[in-house]
This record gives sequence, C-alpha cells and structure tokens, in this order.
Amino acid sequence: MYIEIYSRRWGHNERYTVNRTQTGWDVSHVAIGGSCDKRGVPYLFDNLNHDSINYPESLGEYMEWLWDQSQNMTPALIQPVLDQIGIWIQETEKASPDGIFSQFK
Repeated sequence: MYIEIYSRRWGHNERYTVNRTQTGWDVSHVAIGGSCDKRGVPYLFDNLNHDSINYPESLGEYMEWLWDQSQNMTPALIQPVLDQIGIWIQETEKASPDGIFSQFK
C-alpha cells in the first residue's frame, strides 16, 4: 500500500510505502522508514518534514482512526482510504502560500 503525495520542493508526486502492522504502520520513503505507532509517528512525519511538505494538523489522528477501523480490512480495502488521505495532504501542500513564501518550507 502507499500514499502518493505532491511535493512543491520536488515539483512532482512522491510515493510513500505504508503497511499496517500489529502495532501501527510501517512507513518508508527513500532512506527514511521503519515501524511507526498508529498515528504514523515517527517516520510518516519525518518523511513529510524532510521533504518540507505541509500537511493537515490532524493527520496523525486520522491515521490512528484508520488503523483502528482497518483491523478486519484487506489491503485492497485500505488503499482507497489511503488515497483519500494522500489527496488531503496534496491539497494542503498545494494550498501553501506562494510568492514571498515560495522559498519557505
């Protein structure tokens, strides 16, 4: 499974691998990754912060809620929900102010 996220820094979509585990998520992208809690801490946020991606403040709460709800779901059923989360992050990133802020985060 994955979350596809647009990066203003790189100017294109990046794919973050996300898999549900017994205790949370396993998240990886390029060189940053590993076991996370149900919220995606630390690696989901480490990756987003490393790539200077702006994301919704409540992202971790949504990831935890999805983890709780997905206990009996197959990856095929979880993927569309991760797609929604990816779109939400992309919309937040794309809505970041530009102009004077183009060099900020």
